[in-house]
Amino acid sequence: MPLGILTLLLVTDTLHWPLVGDAALMHYGAFLLDHGFAPYRQIIDMNMPGCMLVDWTVIHTLGPGALAWRIFDFALIGVAAAAMVSIAWPQDRFAGIFAAVFFFTLHVHDGVDQAGERDLVLAVLMLVACAGIFEAVRRSAWIGSAVFGVACGAGMLIKPTAAIWMAGMLVLANLALHRRGRAGAGHLLAACAGFLAPLAAAFLFLAREHAVHAFVATLTGLMVYHAGVDRFPLSFLVTHLLPGALWPIVFLWALLAFVNQRWRSWEGAALLFSVLVGIASFCAQGKAFPYHRYPEEVFLMLIVGIDTSLALRCKGWPRIAGAALLLYATFVLMPSWMLRARHYDWRHDDFTQSLTSDLNTVDTPSLSHRVQCLDMTAGCLGALYNLRLVQTTGNLYDCYFFHQPQNAVTLRMREEFLSELNQSPPQVIIESNQNCLGEPLAWPRADAWPEFSAWLSAHYSLVVEKQPQRPIRWWPVAEHAPGYRFYRRNSTPQTAAASRSQLFARATRS
Repeated sequence: MPLGILTLLLVTDTLHWPLVGDAALMHYGAFLLDHGFAPYRQIIDMNMPGCMLVDWTVIHTLGPGALAWRIFDFALIGVAAAAMVSIAWPQDRFAGIFAAVFFFTLHVHDGVDQAGERDLVLAVLMLVACAGIFEAVRRSAWIGSAVFGVACGAGMLIKPTAAIWMAGMLVLANLALHRRGRAGAGHLLAACAGFLAPLAAAFLFLAREHAVHAFVATLTGLMVYHAGVDRFPLSFLVTHLLPGALWPIVFLWALLAFVNQRWRSWEGAALLFSVLVGIASFCAQGKAFPYHRYPEEVFLMLIVGIDTSLALRCKGWPRIAGAALLLYATFVLMPSWMLRARHYDWRHDDFTQSLTSDLNTVDTPSLSHRVQCLDMTAGCLGALYNLRLVQTTGNLYDCYFFHQPQNAVTLRMREEFLSELNQSPPQVIIESNQNCLGEPLAWPRADAWPEFSAWLSAHYSLVVEKQPQRPIRWWPVAEHAPGYRFYRRNSTPQTAAASRSQLFARATRS
């Protein structure tokens, strides 16, 4: 009953959360896809193709708005819950329910902008795959292996973690089948066939868009560059593998795991292996975003739920420890997370709301293909998406233009971007002061790219600069809101020096 009430409150309290952060950015990429832009060839994106296709699918099935994205987020949690119950069923079905609600609460606590994130989709696909391979070994049913393969293939289109995890799970499953005197060849064939199906569909999609070569170039260029920038040291990543409040849970679970010794069974070993792959994925990405922990957390919470349920059937201290863990998680930790999330200020998105108002002062319909954001997730792309305005270019990320150090990939991106702007100059340019990947807000960013700074000064005038004063309260720690500068193209070209003087004069008056 407490878990049911908690779930209901989590749904009703977050139902109206807005479309912000990465979700707005990825939705805008799907929007450009619907308006003739080719992925990777024109839409510059460092994500795997499955990321954009997820948002495109949601838009074309559930709808383009924030409510549809909330429904999708809830659906992901529902699928995760079903998979967890299936995995835990031989031990205790309650363990799966407990783990699902526990994870749902953590996910809501992580913040407004974590909905439908890429690693959340990956984590749910891994859970579905795990349920499939467990069913295949339990019942010797090849259909379970096929489900496993399809889910891993779909996960591979989100992040490569899925392929590494799949290889290890196949080894463990084959050992389990061998010990039971069953042949594993049929299961391996079904899993590989299932794995190739989503990859083939993605290849056909890219081929239709004439974007296969562009994707390979992105995979070996921009994605590699992105993986190497703004990384935290390993010591920081290790100390942030989990939210601090979870460590008492982990300590109690470790005691119970020592007693239960489920890692000696193939299923217990597979779940522990899944946690380790999740940890490796978090450290390999190096950015320490909350959603990067999801593949690790879903399997950890599932193991915690199973071992706690088994401990409650024991006698002595294991039963006491299991009861303490269950009571602490259900009546202390989860309610505290929910109460904190209830105070997130999701109603205010000052950046997007203010920019939308400024854009409406222009002849808005004429701005399609004549407006350009220099922003990542501050809210510029969200404003364009709300107004259904098409950018001049398909660049979704500006941070690579201004980030140091530059390399051959980013220098080429700069050249191509500036060439596009020269060929079709936008009427309006919006520049945020959001720096790359969580760096401090700062002006002026354009000075890090002198050629662009000179071009902007020569052809555009600063109309307004706005810096919202209300902090963002979308996650556990409030942060300063980013600001933006709104530029309009000059009716006649000016010299760089004259335009720069006007820019600073207007900025001073603001």
